[in-house]
Amino acid sequence: MKWEQWLQQAGYDPARGYRVTDKRPAYSPVPVLIPYPDDEQYDVLAARAAQAPFFVVSEDAVRRVGTDEWPDGEVAAVIIPPTVEESAAVQRLAEAVAALRAPDGCPWDRKQTHASLRRYLLEETYEVLDAIDREDMTDLREELGDLLLQIVFHAQLAAETGVFTLAEVAEDAARKMVYRHPHVFAADGATDAETVNRDWENRKQKEKKRKKVLEGMIKSLPSLVFACRIQEKTARVGFDWTSVEPAWEKVREEWQEVRAAMHEADPAHLEEECGDVLFATVNVLRHLGIEPETALRRANDKFCQRFAHVEARVQESGRAWDDVTPDELDTYWKEAKHLSSDK
Repeated sequence: MKWEQWLQQAGYDPARGYRVTDKRPAYSPVPVLIPYPDDEQYDVLAARAAQAPFFVVSEDAVRRVGTDEWPDGEVAAVIIPPTVEESAAVQRLAEAVAALRAPDGCPWDRKQTHASLRRYLLEETYEVLDAIDREDMTDLREELGDLLLQIVFHAQLAAETGVFTLAEVAEDAARKMVYRHPHVFAADGATDAETVNRDWENRKQKEKKRKKVLEGMIKSLPSLVFACRIQEKTARVGFDWTSVEPAWEKVREEWQEVRAAMHEADPAHLEEECGDVLFATVNVLRHLGIEPETALRRANDKFCQRFAHVEARVQESGRAWDDVTPDELDTYWKEAKHLSSDK
C-alpha cells in the first residue's frame, strides 16, 4: 500500500499504527495521513509548521516542509507527526517522581512499594469518579493529575528493578488502542457501533490468547460493575435478550422467587434469590443504557441528602429519635422529597 510506503519514507513504522483522515485532528498519538489536502487545510498546517513541521508527499517523494515550502504540482498526501506536547509534560512528571525516589530524595517516597501504594491508587480513582459525578471540571483536572501520579509512581518502581518502564506502559497502551481500532487507525473504514464493539472483543480475545468468553474477568471489581461486565461480554457473542421487555419480565420472575423463599427456613436460598434479583435488575439497566454503579451511587447521594433534612427536623424538635413517631418521620421525609424536587 502506498500509504504505508510513504509513512516509512517519513521515518514512521506503519505497524505501530497510523491514522487516515480528511482533516487534521487536535491530537493523535500516531502519525496522521491526509490524502489530497485542499488549500484551506494547507493554510492551517502552514500556520503551525514552525512549531510542528509536517511531511508532504509529491510525485511519490516524501519530504519535510516548513511554512513556505509547498511543492509545485499535485500533492498526494500530507503526513502529520504524532502530537508530542503531552509527552513532554508527562516526562517532567516522571522526572519529578524519579527525583523523589533517588537516594537523596524524599524518605516517604523512597520506602513505598506497589503494595503500600495500592490504597492511594484506589482512593484517587474514587476521587476522580466523585469529580465526574459533581461535574466539577476544575477538580477533575486535579484528580486526574493525582491518578496519573500514581501510575507514574508504579512505573518508576518497576523501572528501578528492570521490570518495565513508563514508556513501555504508554507504548503498550497506544499499540493496544491502534490494534483494537482498525476502523480509525487503518484503512478498514468506519463502521457501526455494534460491529465495533464485537470486533473489539474478538481482537481482545486473540490478543490475550483467551479461549473462553469470561476468561480474565477481575472478580475484585464492585459487584454491580462485575455483573454489568459479565453481561456485556456475553452479549457480544449473542447471549442476550433481544430487547428490554424480556429482561424486565425476568426481574418480575426473580422477585416472585424471592417472595417464595421468604417463607422457607433457608437463609442461603433467600440470599441466592435476592442476588438473582439484583443481577436481573442490572440486565434491565444495561438494556436501558444506564450504568448500574452510577445509578446506585446517585440514589445513595439522594437518600443521604433527604435524610439530612429529616435529621435536621428531629434536632429542631428537641427530641430524641425514639420520641419521634413514624408518621412524623414520614412527614419530614415527604418534606425532603418536595424540597429536592423544587431544585
